[in-house]
Amino acid sequence: MVFTGGKAMGTTLNISLPGPMRAFIEARVNEGLYGSASDYVRALIREDQKHQEQLHLESKLLEAVGSGRFDAVTPEFFEQLRARARELILASGKERRQA
Repeated sequence: MVFTGGKAMGTTLNISLPGPMRAFIEARVNEGLYGSASDYVRALIREDQKHQEQLHLESKLLEAVGSGRFDAVTPEFFEQLRARARELILASGKERRQA
């Protein structure tokens, strides 16, 4: 675990890059878009994670549409969903207070 300014930053990972890739990263950092090479790599990883989540969601949506088993999504459906979410949130808060 690496600590910077009293905050845990995570573990360290060393990677080998060809010179042109390293120069590219350094240029991006020098443009002021990122504070360091690590910031740049973390941003790339976050974007890839978002992309993977989007692909997963799209896959689930296509699976649901392909099954032919889905209900109409109406304002009433969303209100029921919100009500259920509120119930779960309230129940979760009560459980934490009892613990």
